[in-house]
Amino acid sequence: MKYKLFIPHIVLFLLAIQFLGDTIIRSDDISNWQLDDFLTYFISLVTAFSFWLLFAWLTVSLQRIHWLMAFPGVFIVFLIETVILILCYGYFDYFNAMPNFYSWEYILEEPTDVYAILTSTLKITHFLVLTISTALLSGIWYWQIGRYRDKKFLSYSVFAALFFFLIGSAYIFINVRQIDQSSVPDVNSVAAISSIAMDQYWHNTTTTGSGLKKANRIEIPQSKAEVPANVLIIVNESLRRKNLHAFGYPVDTTPIMSNFLKTHENEVFIFQNAYANATTTMLSLTSMLTGVSTVQTSDILHQSPLVFDYAKSLNYQTFFVSAQSFAWRNFDVFFETPSLDIFWNKEIGFAPRVHDIGTDDRLMIREFKKSMQRIDKKPFLGVVHTNCNHYPYFSQQPSGSLLDRYNQSIQFLDNQFDEIIKQLLESELLDKTIIIFTSDHGEAFGEHNYFGHLRTFYEEESGIPFWIYIPQALQKYYGEKIETLRTNTKLNISNVDLVPTVIDLLKVPKIPEVIRNNFLGNSLLNPFDPNRYIFMLNNNEVSNYKIFLSLGVISGDYKYMLIKKGSAFREVTFNIRLDQDEINNLTNVHHKLVDDIQAEIRKYDSARKILELAQQNPYNK
Repeated sequence: MKYKLFIPHIVLFLLAIQFLGDTIIRSDDISNWQLDDFLTYFISLVTAFSFWLLFAWLTVSLQRIHWLMAFPGVFIVFLIETVILILCYGYFDYFNAMPNFYSWEYILEEPTDVYAILTSTLKITHFLVLTISTALLSGIWYWQIGRYRDKKFLSYSVFAALFFFLIGSAYIFINVRQIDQSSVPDVNSVAAISSIAMDQYWHNTTTTGSGLKKANRIEIPQSKAEVPANVLIIVNESLRRKNLHAFGYPVDTTPIMSNFLKTHENEVFIFQNAYANATTTMLSLTSMLTGVSTVQTSDILHQSPLVFDYAKSLNYQTFFVSAQSFAWRNFDVFFETPSLDIFWNKEIGFAPRVHDIGTDDRLMIREFKKSMQRIDKKPFLGVVHTNCNHYPYFSQQPSGSLLDRYNQSIQFLDNQFDEIIKQLLESELLDKTIIIFTSDHGEAFGEHNYFGHLRTFYEEESGIPFWIYIPQALQKYYGEKIETLRTNTKLNISNVDLVPTVIDLLKVPKIPEVIRNNFLGNSLLNPFDPNRYIFMLNNNEVSNYKIFLSLGVISGDYKYMLIKKGSAFREVTFNIRLDQDEINNLTNVHHKLVDDIQAEIRKYDSARKILELAQQNPYNK
């Protein structure tokens, strides 16, 4: 019998399908690759080819013992392969980027979050399709490989496959963090997961900058309150400005809120150009409630007082009620402070997981009402933190497209807003309470080929609603500052302005100089430069996952962004007043503007690193 090389046709077919499909789907990214990216991709293909050859040889060997012996292993391998490919290309379809090492690390470190997303998305039909597809692929493989059961092969072809598999795997494993998203998805995923497992279970290490920590905050000296004002801050989740009627949306998704704003027209200050500090909750919420920008260091963040600390220095009652989970990236540890009289979230309240990893906003509103009863009309500062607008968008009867479901979740939020206002009215506190309404970030629905948040700082992700209600009875305490506040509604603002504004609203007299010097934001009751720089960043010392290394800066009428796509960075500049859809890239027109913004970026280490990386890997289109 003549000996032949062992290269089954099914192996070549699988590799060809994978290569063609992957290069077509990722053609835009691949067109911007450097030489080391192409080298990595080639080596990953060789590694994949070698694996399938070895697996084919193992299948044949087991079939020779008994024709059914190999089938369980074949089914498991194809199940894993199918799941990995679905996850990778599903991730790519949603984020327009392949999962990298840090994506898989997040998936493995936050299984609860991932489980919540999957259970909210997947239906029984998905599992049926997965099972049928896996069984079909396994059957075809088993049938095709079975044709080689009675043939003889040159042994060195198997040893050659083993050699190339080991060499290729070692190269991908060593470089999986540095050469980002350049391998075929299955090889890259296995290498990333293996590297993470070695870090965590062998070396007992985790990513530097993978969450918050216990804070050591600067104390605020005690003083006497000068203004008889309560402050209620409503922080929403993933609520974008452009889907609210008050900000120009043609459909009134919030009729109750719209009526409130109209009824209290002279008491409400609506900021039409408000922006998030980040498009990830971990950075945005902590920045918002400390006044520390996301471009500043972790040390500054962890020494800066929370908004509750300023109120407590005036002997205010304080509360923080959230429908979200705080057993995530040390949120619970970071927000520990003796200045909080009432602290409630999903874990503290033993509330059921209802939506994403959080609970039902109606349970949180119930706790808000209890908090108001406990306060019993004493001066207070409170934060209400909602959850319903996070994917997959909670409402009582969700239906239709993703955007439809999102709008329905906003209508559900409107009902919770109604409950808040009713409680203030029943407590006879509405005319004594300043309300600040904002969001941690927005949400994209394919406007720039992206969905969700985290990825960019286009208007749909970074543009947030922001308004302040100051009752007429309290406005006399601020004099001309009320007119300044009205003037500032036309300017660009950010959530980083919230804490300085609250300090002014409460007239906290004794603020240590080091705290004032750390603020990059401004009080909205004071004049400020309309061309000041507003930073937006998702990767820094606190969140160093390097999944979406994007950067945004707003100055006057312009927004500058660096957006990572594959291994390269797009550099874009838009006139956000004249080009609200952000289509016309003006980077090559406004050279001085770009130079000035980049000079400002270089002042902050986290932002500077992204700029330098972008300049080394420019996008060619």
